[in-house]
Amino acid sequence: MNTEFQVEKNTIDQVEAKYGKGKRGEAAEPWNRYVTYPGGNLSFGVNKGEQIYDVRSFDPSLQGLRLWEVKKVLGKPDDTKTYQKQAIYIYQVTKEIQLKWVFSSSDPKAKVDHISVVNPQLSKNLMVH
Repeated sequence: MNTEFQVEKNTIDQVEAKYGKGKRGEAAEPWNRYVTYPGGNLSFGVNKGEQIYDVRSFDPSLQGLRLWEVKKVLGKPDDTKTYQKQAIYIYQVTKEIQLKWVFSSSDPKAKVDHISVVNPQLSKNLMVH
């Protein structure tokens, strides 16, 4: 990742103190949002408590990697998903943290779109039982 800010450990206020205000957008759930910094090729998923639950990197140095190369180094993913035409390879780093490699397609020659370090539990609305 090309940032020192981490999932679970930082808030969007800390990011904005260093980088300034980012472009705010909505996430799939109304209680979450994404704050994007195009110049830094970064996007942060933020929950209702302002805690970072997702750090995404669109670093051009990563975008040259191909799916087959990532699988060769990291091995078989713990899970895979698709979103629109993208293929998402999910590696469970800890009990709470996932590393997601998002590719333009499931073709072995497909290139990385972005990577994401995410805690899915923090993206949930904790006020709902």
